[in-house]
Amino acid sequence: GADSNHDSTDYHVDQKDVAKADIVCYSIVIDAFANSRLLEAESVAHRLLRAVETKYDAGDVSMKPNTRIYTAVILSLVHSPFIGDGESGNDSGKHANNAQRAWSILERMKKYDALPNSYTYNYIINCAAQSGHDAEDRKISFEIAIRAFNELRKTSSVEPDTNGRVVDPCHPDSFTFAFMLKACNNLLPSGSLRTKVMSQTFQECCRSGYLNDAVLDRLWRGVSTEMFYELIEEEPQTYSSGGRKNNNSPSQADKLPMSWSRCCKGGRRVNSDDTPWKKGVKLSI
Repeated sequence: GADSNHDSTDYHVDQKDVAKADIVCYSIVIDAFANSRLLEAESVAHRLLRAVETKYDAGDVSMKPNTRIYTAVILSLVHSPFIGDGESGNDSGKHANNAQRAWSILERMKKYDALPNSYTYNYIINCAAQSGHDAEDRKISFEIAIRAFNELRKTSSVEPDTNGRVVDPCHPDSFTFAFMLKACNNLLPSGSLRTKVMSQTFQECCRSGYLNDAVLDRLWRGVSTEMFYELIEEEPQTYSSGGRKNNNSPSQADKLPMSWSRCCKGGRRVNSDDTPWKKGVKLSI
């Protein structure tokens, strides 16, 4: 019939808009792979991101990469078993570890004017927390975790919410503090430095109102029993000669001062005159 006269190449994905994968399609697929935990997920997500950047660089403004895409690619690194491909290595010539690769994606994100949010930085910190393959890797990964933590704490990205209030989608939350404590436990040896950083992180978490049980569990695993009870301002419990029985905190967030966890159930923090942390103040270690 008449349809047989149509050139079949009319509907090739690169030649016909009706069959072209748009930015929403790429975003959905990258997000799916990032959350799949498949071994090849990071590799596929990264190739798709490259494709989006290439199309945008070629002049297709509808393919401008966005915050969600870059953040999903960083999330795929959290679950990746691979050390890296050398794209963002260091002066020693070693392949980049996943923490370095995550930071490299953040830098690309900024280059394309995609604003990072709390999820972006949280995934970088979590990625760093599990990127220590040897002593040098652990040092590099911890430095990246601290850099991401401090950058999140000083970054402001205010926008109106659905009620017209001004909110800041780029601020530390319960995940931030839990992942930062996880990084301390995994990347720092036991000692005064780890105790100092974990204590400061926990105290800021309480001031910010984002304490939850995950934060308490990770604090419990990383500091001495005496320091733990000093930080939560409770009388120490007595343990038998067998010591601690498990890795779970003996205290729960809902048993501690309400102000320490006041923001955990209320969604995103609304900017106000009583902001409980100071933007731009670095964690001193």
